[in-house]
Amino acid sequence: MVISKVRHSIVACMSKSNKIIFLCKRNIVRSYFAEVIFSALYPNFQFVSAGVISHESNQDFSWRSSFLANWGFDDPGRNPKSFASLEDELVDGDVIVLLDTDLPDLLSRYFSINSSIVVLNAFNQLPDWAFTFDPFNMGASDVELAVSRVLFTSHKLLWKILNLPNLNATTAFWESTECFLDEIDSFCENELSKGRSLLFLHPISREYIISNTEHIYLFDLTENQIPISATPVIWMPEFEVMFSHRQLLSKSWLATFHDVTRLSPMTVIAGPLKYGDVYLSAPLLSGNLTYNFEVSSGPRNDLRTPKA
Repeated sequence: MVISKVRHSIVACMSKSNKIIFLCKRNIVRSYFAEVIFSALYPNFQFVSAGVISHESNQDFSWRSSFLANWGFDDPGRNPKSFASLEDELVDGDVIVLLDTDLPDLLSRYFSINSSIVVLNAFNQLPDWAFTFDPFNMGASDVELAVSRVLFTSHKLLWKILNLPNLNATTAFWESTECFLDEIDSFCENELSKGRSLLFLHPISREYIISNTEHIYLFDLTENQIPISATPVIWMPEFEVMFSHRQLLSKSWLATFHDVTRLSPMTVIAGPLKYGDVYLSAPLLSGNLTYNFEVSSGPRNDLRTPKA
């Protein structure tokens, strides 16, 4: 059973009293981190989270504080919450965001009875590399990737509900490192010819964009600003930022990016999704900046726009 239900009037009907509920299995990683981070980024909305499977009472969750701190967020330090404890609190117009592929079946009876609750499900709308796998009992890198996927998919699903701006911008991904390095020069040349500026969020050697060297301008990512140019240019960070994920998820940097891209068409270069067989989290964090994204799997680019 696949559930993906969005009312066209949800943005107009949703009030400050309505809730956006993130659901995963245990409320230890995915939904918990989504609640904390979205609450900080979008304080005008009420976010809560829960899980549908009980956890062991003696588990240590102190590790979440350092993880969130590295990303620039405070940990409320609460224990996992069950979905059963929230069911009686939900009202018409509340929005549930499903973060696990098993949840539509596990909660099918609840959804059929409570048809006035809006349910958002990424699993028939976004590609498999964006699916929010369960990192329970996995290592730190797996947790980081899982949370990055949660933020990416949740942003896409909630973009209109959060009243985020309609941007003249697209995030560009490549499936692999090899594909990225082989194509980046011609890709930049093509985008510039269409009048679109390019924004790299991670430094890259200029040897890969030889034909467009004269268009490259350096900027400091930590200054929370993107320079504006009347002509298409390639903006590139002048150095690697240790906590670039913290920068990309800061309210001030997001606001700056949205202001700039209202004025000028832009392509955000997220880079490769995979290095060898390992998926990377940094490109997904870059993908939070725009609603539309484009994936290159070789000589062809496919424009992806999440379904409404």
